[in-house]
Amino acid sequence: MFKSTKKIGPISTNHRNWHALENENRDSRHCGLIHGYSRVIEFVFVGKTDVCQWVVDFGNLKDVKKWLEERWDHRTLIASDDPQLDKIKEMDKLGLIDLTVVDVDNGLNWGPGMEGSCKWVFDEISKIVKEKNFGFAAIESVQIWEHENNSAIYRAEYEDYIRLGYTKDECNEFFPKIPSFMV
Repeated sequence: MFKSTKKIGPISTNHRNWHALENENRDSRHCGLIHGYSRVIEFVFVGKTDVCQWVVDFGNLKDVKKWLEERWDHRTLIASDDPQLDKIKEMDKLGLIDLTVVDVDNGLNWGPGMEGSCKWVFDEISKIVKEKNFGFAAIESVQIWEHENNSAIYRAEYEDYIRLGYTKDECNEFFPKIPSFMV
């Protein structure tokens, strides 16, 4: 089993965690406001090497960067259940922001904040990686930094790979040393 990593960013992105406004820790309530960071995303890939001895051909990741830029670059990420969504959409119509609405009601734990963004990126970018790497590799984890001191990480679970179309044999071949992936 081999691993490789790729960082993309920084990408200037705004988001709002409206649930933070209800947090009893008043020092966290500012996260309920629209605020921004220069996000950096790190992918950890795991799998077999190809004929070039690469886990992932980084030249095949142009679609990954495009996906991120189209949804994040100078955009405002807002949860689909945000109680102020109609007003925020109006800001988008007025040209005050470029809005990306994140589907938080899909049962996949997506969200505009760091943790939810890790899961969202994992799910969407895994499809691109699976298509571009001909089954040699998968994303093991996604880490997103909002700045140099704070980050969140999503590490894939066995069920994620099955949902994304990897077979049980592929999962066990790619991840033989991770007990939670053994079936």
